[in-house]
Amino acid sequence: MGVFFEETSPVFGVLYVFFWL
Repeated sequence: MGVFFEETSPVFGVLYVFFWL
C-alpha cells in the first residue's frame, strides 16, 4: 500500500513514512 501511495503522490508517500515514524 505504501508503494501505491508513493506512486500516486510523493507528498502522500512522505506523510505515510512520517506516520510510521
